[in-house]
Formats: sequence, C-alpha cells, structure tokens
Amino acid sequence: MKKQLICTLLCVSMLLASSLPAFAAKTTTEPLEESEVKPLVQAETFETPYAPLCFVDKKGNPVQGLVFSEPTLTRFTDVNGLNEIDAAAATGLYDGGYTGKEKVDFSKPIAFSVTNPVNDETKKYNVRLDDDKTTKLTWDKETPAQSIAKKKEKVSFRVVDQNGKPVSDAQFVLPSQQFLLPTDVNGRTYYYGEPFEMYNVELHYTDSKGNDQHLTKLVTVRDSHLKNGKLSITFKVTV
Repeated sequence: MKKQLICTLLCVSMLLASSLPAFAAKTTTEPLEESEVKPLVQAETFETPYAPLCFVDKKGNPVQGLVFSEPTLTRFTDVNGLNEIDAAAATGLYDGGYTGKEKVDFSKPIAFSVTNPVNDETKKYNVRLDDDKTTKLTWDKETPAQSIAKKKEKVSFRVVDQNGKPVSDAQFVLPSQQFLLPTDVNGRTYYYGEPFEMYNVELHYTDSKGNDQHLTKLVTVRDSHLKNGKLSITFKVTV
C-alpha cells in the first residue's frame, strides 16, 4: 500500500509539472488590457485682485511689521511700509465661491483691521482703495518697532550678505511656527518668546534675482540670554 500510494503521488506530481509550462505560456502570451487614457483637463486659473497699500506713521515714516487681522494680506508690511490686500477676500467674494469673473467694486469703501502683533493693538480702516495705485494709510498708534524697544527680555537675530551688508525684510521662523517681524534696515529683528534648546531656526529671504531662498541653523536661546538682552545671532547669506 505504501509503494502504491507513493507511486500515485509521483504520477500526480508529474502531471502537474507537465501542465505548468503550458499554463505559464498561456498566461504570458495573452495581451494585457490597456485602461482608457483620458485627456487631462486643465484647471481654470484666474487673477486675484490685490490693492497695494502703504502704511506710515504720523510723521510720514513707513511702518514695518503690521499684519491684517483677517487673512486678506501677506504676513507683514515690509521695510517701506508696503503690502497689498486681497480685495476679493476683503469684500467677501470668496464666500460664494470666487471664479474670477466677479468684480471687486472699488467705488465703495473696503473695511479691514490692522494689528501691531507685538502689543496686539488693532486699528480698523474703512476706505476706498485702488487696484492700480498705492493707497497711503496712517498708523497713528505705537509701531511694532517701538513696542519691541520697550521689551527688556529679548534676543536679536541679524542677517547679513556675503559682503557684510544688512539684509532687510528677511523672515525668521522659530519654535511653534512663530514668525518674527521682518528684519529692519539694519538687518535686525528680535525674539522675545520662551527659551528653547537646539532648535532649527528657519530663515527665508530673497536673493538679488528675486528668488525665494531659505536655510536653517541650529540655535539655542536660554533664559539668561533673554534676560540680559545682549545675545545677537547672525545668519550670513548669499544674495
């Protein structure tokens, strides 16, 4: 019985083995079904209507570092007090699904709020804007630079180029995605938050060709650094 069983098993194995090449040949020679290739539909694009703005103090000096309370503006006014407001967002055109065909009515005043992010002081504006000409607005409150000057516990960050010249409007990003004010005409800005150990601080700046660049540097800011206010951290970049 054992010999007969073994023989039977061997015969079955031989039959299976002889059928494998035929099966393999059949599966490999059948043409594969090709899925239908549908043409790509180009996404519809449109231009967002922006209105250029310039913020100055009561003496006519540009105010750097102001931000909009609503998400209608890029993050900060620059060293010349310039920025631009997303007029479509400010007038509520996005609420109904903006397609680019809707037009902003610049004949009517546009309402928005601007904030000094250092002391959280806010001012409301309701003015007629122009999408072609820069609208000059007066900030008659304490400026971000004046607010920082009052802080005793802080660390300075500075950006200089390959020739040692200051780089203005460079942007630092620190722990918890905290954006520092842009660097001033001296390439300097300040951190006045909580101390941190060995954190990769990001620096974003624009080179001489107008391209956005960034780099990171491992930085430690201790409580003693903040209290004496004398620590200065310099980033050197190529513009």
